[in-house]
Amino acid sequence: MAVQRRRPARRAAAALGAPAAAALLALLVLAQASGSAAAETAAPTPPPRRRALHQAAPPPPASAAAAAAQGAAGPVEGGLPALEFPDPEPDEEGEDGGGGKASIPATTMPPCCKGLPPGFPAPGIPVVIVDTEGAVLQPHKAKVPGKLCTCGAPGGLDYEVPARVRIRGSSSAEHQQQKSLAVDSRHPRNASRKGEIEFMGFPAHDEWILYAPEGDPALGLRNWLAYGASRRMGRYASRTRYVEVFLVQDRRPLSREHYWGLYIAGEAVARGRERVDVKKFRPERDVSGGWMLAYENDNTKGDYFFDTAASRLTFLVTYPKATQDQLLWIKNFVDGMESALIAGNATAVAERLDVAAAVDYFLGTELTKNPDGYRGSIKLHKDRGGPLVMGPMWDYDEAFGECCGYPIEGWKGDGSSNGTSGGSAISPEGWRFNVCNEPQRCKVEPLDGVSQWYRRLWLDGDFRAAAARRWAQLRQERLADAWFTAEVAQAGHDAAHEGAGRALLGCALDRWRVRTAIANATDRNFERWRGALANPQFPGGWRQQWDAAAAALQNWLLAHLAWMDGAFAKLAAPGAGPDAYLHPAPAPAPAPAAAGGAANDAGLQAAAVPAPAASG
Repeated sequence: MAVQRRRPARRAAAALGAPAAAALLALLVLAQASGSAAAETAAPTPPPRRRALHQAAPPPPASAAAAAAQGAAGPVEGGLPALEFPDPEPDEEGEDGGGGKASIPATTMPPCCKGLPPGFPAPGIPVVIVDTEGAVLQPHKAKVPGKLCTCGAPGGLDYEVPARVRIRGSSSAEHQQQKSLAVDSRHPRNASRKGEIEFMGFPAHDEWILYAPEGDPALGLRNWLAYGASRRMGRYASRTRYVEVFLVQDRRPLSREHYWGLYIAGEAVARGRERVDVKKFRPERDVSGGWMLAYENDNTKGDYFFDTAASRLTFLVTYPKATQDQLLWIKNFVDGMESALIAGNATAVAERLDVAAAVDYFLGTELTKNPDGYRGSIKLHKDRGGPLVMGPMWDYDEAFGECCGYPIEGWKGDGSSNGTSGGSAISPEGWRFNVCNEPQRCKVEPLDGVSQWYRRLWLDGDFRAAAARRWAQLRQERLADAWFTAEVAQAGHDAAHEGAGRALLGCALDRWRVRTAIANATDRNFERWRGALANPQFPGGWRQQWDAAAAALQNWLLAHLAWMDGAFAKLAAPGAGPDAYLHPAPAPAPAPAAAGGAANDAGLQAAAVPAPAASG
């Protein structure tokens, strides 16, 4: 049976014409007829092709409370069970291996390492050699066969194996000089087979990434911090380690000319017991899972995708390779979740959406203020018989105040445009999820991806309360200021210095600590990519430039954490509405009555969030 095949990527929202300030409150309601597709057992119908909505949306309400008055939330039907949040991942630093079974034995410093120039690998910074056997990598092309070699990996877990390699990324693949790479390890005796290795000491798998940090002035600290924060929330995120890469594309002997700079080695988002832990898809048993989805600004780079009937978002299916009927099943499941959001049916929402995971994804995206956190690099998954789960967190190189992120307006001028979100797209003040409540701030892409879901959830006082309680719990220790400042100071530290790294907790950033571990590697990286990295504003050279970037990151982060603390405190005040965080708070609007006399703002029942564990 035919499946949805590739079509050209598009940004259809430019043709919308109508304001989309209220997103789900307007766009979803326009398509509320999708509720009939809520049951996953519904008879398959062809998924609609995405199209611009030419109907005029209602004008944006003055506030979220006024939006509720429009009746978009619908009546309250049922409540949620208590939310349960996970403990931190045991491997919170992302550097300890184990847990998976490698199909290829490791060795220490294999023969491929003998050609390295003197001084490599440097202490604490492993080397990765990628040899394409003469093929020149090009953006947006298929993987080419080659070889993967590691030297100086933690625990002596080095490898020399066949591989398949490609340039990864979208805009970065086009515009960055230093390219990120996707690498699949293959079996030495049969390169057509997967070869699971404990790459850099990570749990065994065959899909890896080498992230080029050219786009982050702090050389990858943004992804490092975001993934570490996710793990401390108990949610999986790619384990990472700084490495230096040599890329050979000319069949010549390995030399310093092949030095490709400082990278972050990490795990690709893939199914696995130590990654996205969903069951293998066995449709003959149960079509309900596992599934892995992605939303990438309506781009459809893969062959398998579907359009939601209400929000008109295009979701890629990255696992499994589904038939038409199977695509219709997962489409109907997501449609049903959106219909439940529209109706304010908390019971149905909880059946289809892991609300605790949605809270954590919300907090992770908001604390980083990732411009792509709702509209560019969204990962979701669904296990067999389970709800839809937001995450894992992915792609944070523009986060922490670095950039606007297409398509948000108002980020220029040092983030001077505040709006009803409480800040600009890059300022330490303000939320990210509701920036597009104001259509003039999202002219090109007013849909803004799954922020539509969160803008609807935010209208529920109990969702806000659950987020506030979870935030307070995390800020006690797991996401305290001290953890963030220590991570900026010690990012990339060698496992042998674990004790010294822990001693940095509570200490402010200074030049010496930033320079430890990866400092010399950053110098070599700067020499390799001077044309892309040099900034004339720093006559003192690279070290001055990097110190300033790391300090700016830390200062922005601490200011934003303080703003979020204050915003949640305002929301906790008795009778506070969804926009109480604004400075100053807007005049209170009359509480709208829903069917049966219930207030629309109480759609989700109180969620019991576990009390923070005692520190020490």
